[in-house]
Amino acid sequence: MKAELGDKEKTVFLSLMLNPEHSDTERASSVSMNIFTYNKIKNNLHRTGLIRKELVPNYGLLGYEILLSSFGNRIQPNFPEQMGAAFGNDLLSRLPSHLLFFLSEPGQSLGFHAIEDFTSMKSGLMQAERRLFDTLGMERNEMSIVPFSFRELRIGRMFDLYRLVCDNFQCGSDVESIEPGSPGQDVSSMSWSDFFEEGLKREPIDINPQEWSILVNLVKHPMVSDRSLSEKAGISRYRLRRIRDDLFSSRAVKPLYIPDPAYIGLDVLIFTHMKFKASVDIMEYFDRVELGLPSNIILTIMDRQDAIGVGLYPSLKEGSRAQMDMFSAMQKLNLFESTPHIQVFSLESSTRGWPLTMAGPLEQKGDWTLDEKVFEWLKGIIQ
Repeated sequence: MKAELGDKEKTVFLSLMLNPEHSDTERASSVSMNIFTYNKIKNNLHRTGLIRKELVPNYGLLGYEILLSSFGNRIQPNFPEQMGAAFGNDLLSRLPSHLLFFLSEPGQSLGFHAIEDFTSMKSGLMQAERRLFDTLGMERNEMSIVPFSFRELRIGRMFDLYRLVCDNFQCGSDVESIEPGSPGQDVSSMSWSDFFEEGLKREPIDINPQEWSILVNLVKHPMVSDRSLSEKAGISRYRLRRIRDDLFSSRAVKPLYIPDPAYIGLDVLIFTHMKFKASVDIMEYFDRVELGLPSNIILTIMDRQDAIGVGLYPSLKEGSRAQMDMFSAMQKLNLFESTPHIQVFSLESSTRGWPLTMAGPLEQKGDWTLDEKVFEWLKGIIQ
């Protein structure tokens, strides 16, 4: 349900998205708002679930080779829809899928996975799915898997909804970027292309076990206090802050505020995979058009021949019209190798849906073990 926000609430909303690592005092001052009013509004936005903070890992810089997209249709086992939703959520939490985003509706699914290497992808993901399907009595049906190398891809947007929220609110001209003064503020001001390009230029960074544990907990609980995280890790708050600053300085993570799409009147998610002709330099093409892409496009991933986009829209009609306009323009330029693949999801009726699961690949790194207890549990459910 779309939230009715006043001008002050919209201003705080946008200031959080634009300056995610600055203090409340700095943000309140930048929008000429009393700090107590600012804090009250911010806390209410968090409490009601309208917006929350994420730390996005730079997976390529952390030793991951592949950003994998899996999408298409599946034959579902025969059980009630309500049971299917609970089953899907519970099942995914038990499997080493390395997922950072997943949507599922009856007959179709969409996932993004960050995977360490091609061997893991083949011996892990494929075997896990095959055995899972056998247990469930499911069959693969028109499923596609597109691997992007973190050493070759370009990510223009990463679930970045700032422009979309600005357009939706029809305000925000008085909200400005604040000059960075710390490693976290500095990396938050980078574009997504520049951030992920660090993984292209440099070798994976060295992180010891303690730092890796802190990284996972920061990504998993980005809004938890330093005190709670330091107590959980058994280190001082000073040490925790030093590790976090080092992670920001090395470009290992980037902060991002993400709103719940339902609260700004968006429910339809459209996924598109486009394969371009080998003669087309799609990187060069998208460099020219990136700024001109609609604000509704919230995720863009591409390499030399494949491109993936995710868009959010208030209705199927608006989303379909936007897609058709874009495809028509591209077809006139004779860019496509084949007809683009399109899938449409309703966030309200999908399993998992929002939120993202950025910490999943970090928690499951190196782990592709399918516990026998999982299959015993599955058999008990579907019998």
